[in-house]
Amino acid sequence: NPTDNNFNVEIDSFSRETVTIEVYDGLGRIIQTASIAKDGSRKTTISLDGYGSGAYLVRCYTNLYKKSFKVIKL
Repeated sequence: NPTDNNFNVEIDSFSRETVTIEVYDGLGRIIQTASIAKDGSRKTTISLDGYGSGAYLVRCYTNLYKKSFKVIKL
């Protein structure tokens, strides 16, 4: 899953709530937030432009759902 700058987050259609997305740097600081509305496109693009190479943690959640994954920026 390496990326140069941008990556997509796509949520399954089962979510009936707005999904909050947080991107954390290697020190655990939130560097970006985004959301996907429950009645929206179910997909958003996150840009890591301006941030250094390395691993980033992406956390997606609602009141009923939590999912985290890593993204590697080259």
